[in-house]
Amino acid sequence: MRNILFFNEIYPIRNEFTHHSAIATGVFDPLAKQLCGLGHDARIVANPPVLEKLLTTKSSPGNRLIHLTVDEFEDVSKLVGNWALSGRHLWREYVVGETRDEYSVIERILTRIYNDVMQFEFVVLWSHNEYVGNLVRAFGATPVFMELAPMRRPFPMSLYVDPLGVNGSTALNCQEFEDYAKTLEPLSDLHGFFERRNADPMKHVNPIDHLYSFDAHRKVEEKIRTRGERPKVLVPMQIGDDTNLFAGSPFGDTDDFIRRLIPNLDRSRYDFYFKPHPGAVNRGGWVALDQQRAVDRLTNAGFEVLETEVDESTYLSFLTCFDAVVTINSSVGFEAMLLGKSVVNLGNAMYSPSGATDYHAVMSALDEASERKEQNLRIASAMFKICLLDRGAFISDATSFLERIEAVSQFNENSRSEYFELIGQKFPYQTWIN
Repeated sequence: MRNILFFNEIYPIRNEFTHHSAIATGVFDPLAKQLCGLGHDARIVANPPVLEKLLTTKSSPGNRLIHLTVDEFEDVSKLVGNWALSGRHLWREYVVGETRDEYSVIERILTRIYNDVMQFEFVVLWSHNEYVGNLVRAFGATPVFMELAPMRRPFPMSLYVDPLGVNGSTALNCQEFEDYAKTLEPLSDLHGFFERRNADPMKHVNPIDHLYSFDAHRKVEEKIRTRGERPKVLVPMQIGDDTNLFAGSPFGDTDDFIRRLIPNLDRSRYDFYFKPHPGAVNRGGWVALDQQRAVDRLTNAGFEVLETEVDESTYLSFLTCFDAVVTINSSVGFEAMLLGKSVVNLGNAMYSPSGATDYHAVMSALDEASERKEQNLRIASAMFKICLLDRGAFISDATSFLERIEAVSQFNENSRSEYFELIGQKFPYQTWIN
């Protein structure tokens, strides 16, 4: 029997106590329910508002949920602050593993759980959290990091599990993974990847069992193909307080990214097109204001800013309109790799094992990026082989989940290549393509 704690983020991200409630109800709870059915001890710890949502669904009996004490929740509530100023910086330091008195309540919560509730062997976290990861290791347990794969619809919905973190903090972010990728055959092309398949060894509706149109995204194509023969470069914006942005790059927010980047762009050699993030508008408040500042800065400098929304049905053909992508560490970069595009990362990303490019050198990196297209496809192949998991199948199969976290517990910093081989054998890429 295994003791597994699902740590649904307790910190009030963006001053919200329910920010990860969908993870609790849609990922952690289904897994915990199955694990308990298999005889394991699986519990969920979360904020009171999230636990209330779980109790409302009536799928989680009270004995599977770990409540905070009144004193603990009071101390967690003290982390609420001015998000636009000190709040997001306090969150950033927490995520990257800094130690501050304000975070000690998290340690007290985990200590109480370990001593009085369950001696957890695994603690499953959603997204990156080095502070909690370090605490878990201090208990002699294994932190398990989960996150959505770096691709969105219409790409297949998938996720990944990692021993070190997410995005630029994953175990894949190293030269050993790039070397491992060189040993694999690359995906032939994305048309084949999305081709309709009849057999499905996983016995469920395969999320990539669809046909997607590669017809021209006419609105964008008409706009960019009339600008001459210079290569077309897409620069997607990220949400200004995105953990991947401030924990995996030198930029403080979206406007800071644009402010530093555009003086280094040579418009006589490339045409640049900037795409705002739709989530920034939907989120509103400081995040929307940060993006609007960036858009105003671009407009004043004479750069082309595209429409925020791109329909799912035309997203693939939208990406095919461009020759290259320059991004911090957005999922758009990985999606572009799958389409055979040149990609330059200005931040740490799981699909860029060689690391980030200094934004001052973005032009030379663009010139050299076209030479890495085949290697990009090999990296993408390796990610599918050992990392990306069908989200629906994985969440509904507790046995595969257990096998995966057991593999994570065997990770050794000094023998990463052995870890890649191990999970490549246990979770073969063929489960996606057959």
